[in-house]
Amino acid sequence: MATISCIAVLVLGNLLGAIVRGITGFGSAIINLCVWVVFTCLGFDAGTLQQAVVAECVCSEICALPLLRLTKAASTCDWRLTSSLFIFASLGAPVGAALLTTLPVRGVEFVMACVLVLVL
Repeated sequence: MATISCIAVLVLGNLLGAIVRGITGFGSAIINLCVWVVFTCLGFDAGTLQQAVVAECVCSEICALPLLRLTKAASTCDWRLTSSLFIFASLGAPVGAALLTTLPVRGVEFVMACVLVLVL
């Protein structure tokens, strides 16, 4: 069972990420991960990286269709390009999920923290 602290951190990360996604159409995962890393480094119980990933995935999927509808994205979309990206994303996501569940947790967290430092 997730603690109140864990729920608060994941909710904050998803809220900020959803705002960014609403404005830009992408980027919610990096914002969510930034919030998770910051609170984890500050000593809060932010949950596991796997919990943060699941929360991001579920929230992103729930938000995607209404966002596409509100922005009328289908009328300006290059469907050939989008179909290609969908195929590769569908192949890559399971590989990433398998790595997330098999690699050492602390190692993955450290690499993600380093990537965030480089990105920011």
